[in-house]
Amino acid sequence: MALHARNREDVVAGRGSAFVGSSAAVRNVRQMVRRVAAANASVLITGPSGSGKEVVARLLHESSPRAARAFVPLNCGAVPRDLFESELFGHEKGSFTGAINRREGRFEAADGGTIFLDEIGDMPADMQVKLLRVLEDRTIQRVGANDCLAVDVRVISATHRPMETLIADGRFREDLFYRLGIFPIHLPALAERREDIPELVEHFSTLIGGSREAIAFEAEALQMLCEYAWPGNVRELRNFMERAAILHGDRRIDAGQARFLLRLGKANAMLPAESAARPSGGNVVVLHPQADAAPASSGPETPPMPVAETAPNAADLLARGGINLKDMLAEMEIAFIRAALSSADHVIADAARLLGLQRTTLCEKMRKYGMAR
Repeated sequence: MALHARNREDVVAGRGSAFVGSSAAVRNVRQMVRRVAAANASVLITGPSGSGKEVVARLLHESSPRAARAFVPLNCGAVPRDLFESELFGHEKGSFTGAINRREGRFEAADGGTIFLDEIGDMPADMQVKLLRVLEDRTIQRVGANDCLAVDVRVISATHRPMETLIADGRFREDLFYRLGIFPIHLPALAERREDIPELVEHFSTLIGGSREAIAFEAEALQMLCEYAWPGNVRELRNFMERAAILHGDRRIDAGQARFLLRLGKANAMLPAESAARPSGGNVVVLHPQADAAPASSGPETPPMPVAETAPNAADLLARGGINLKDMLAEMEIAFIRAALSSADHVIADAARLLGLQRTTLCEKMRKYGMAR
């Protein structure tokens, strides 16, 4: 389960921009990155949520002549509509209520480098017109300013949404789509390249473990990971590995413990047993309700956390030298927030509902853990 040499160098150096894997699909993506990296052409990266679009965007930047300059990411789905123009282009002091100082926007911060517009399909229609003008003129205008500023910025955008449908529905400009997608790169779902899973497991074990001993899996547990469908793609696998490091980082993880860790990643904290159905494209663990779930009741009820033999034993953890309960609870809270955001396609209101929180409470927790952009 050895990492590709270049991927290992990226892990050791602490860089998270290695697009890990040896499958034909991954080799094709890396080849496309090498071909387009030196150009200034706009790149549109498509693929399902959690498939590694920002990782590929960073790899493009780091492989380009702009690598020494800034890489500036912006999630278009996370910016309030009334602040979008200021966020992209900046504003002058006094240009609107609350503008107490002049502020540079993301394009200005990325001058000479790369701006990454994630979830471009969520950009409001009025901002699409202004972005198209920037791509054509290579100039920006701060909110409240009279003069334009020239910017030298490469634009990489990404979306998990079907752009053809957005265009047909009138929610995205076709001319902007063609300007952004001069060079398209599509990323496959993890289920389409499951032969990369052992390599990804080793990659995240090294990346997350740091100076600690690498997270190890018994053969049956690793086989379970290779057969699981990973609806949240690589992001879900990384979250799984972080949970594994928290709860079992100092010992080999067996199939039962791996199953419990997968349960924790579900919004309702339950992971039904695998189905016997095996699609022709490969072995896939299909999740469905079954007998080990809580019995049905007449009213709504939160499913219980699984206990049983696969759960980490509190007495065992304490007997091995104690724990930092505050840190452990924080790590688990972060893992659940990430899982909920992934399941909700990063729509904060939907993620808050999955977690049983108010939207404002979830936003506060995201700020607390440095997860808000």
